[in-house]
Amino acid sequence: MTHSKALLLVSMEPPAGMEAEFNDWYDTEHLPERAGLPGFETALRYVCVAGWPRYLALYDLSNIEVLDDKPYQDVSGERFSPWSKRVLNRVRGQSRMAAQQVYPRQAITQRAPRLLLLRFVGLTLQHEADLVSTLRSAFSNRAGVQQLRVY
Repeated sequence: MTHSKALLLVSMEPPAGMEAEFNDWYDTEHLPERAGLPGFETALRYVCVAGWPRYLALYDLSNIEVLDDKPYQDVSGERFSPWSKRVLNRVRGQSRMAAQQVYPRQAITQRAPRLLLLRFVGLTLQHEADLVSTLRSAFSNRAGVQQLRVY
């Protein structure tokens, strides 16, 4: 059986006066470190144009079990670098979500100028199928939509 791909989504906001260091840390240490881990297939950052927190990172994973593997565990939590600990102890609005891809199961994130995220919680398998069908109908022929994925 082929495992479906997964996604790790992390959002956060640096405090006032720390934005330059936050972006340096994310661009020169954190994102490249994650991108080099086995099972991490993409590592992309986005800036929210309306809303909070302003920063979002998306990581496509070969499967959700990657987050339990030793290479990831060796650079996470108590094993964060000193710079990661400094930055992460100061950010606000931090949210982390990991999920398996429901549709289309094997896609990875295409680089795009915009990203729309919709969150649905507690769906049954039948609701997932109905949601995929509804979203495909709503977005498949819409101008500017490059990709639809459901987690």
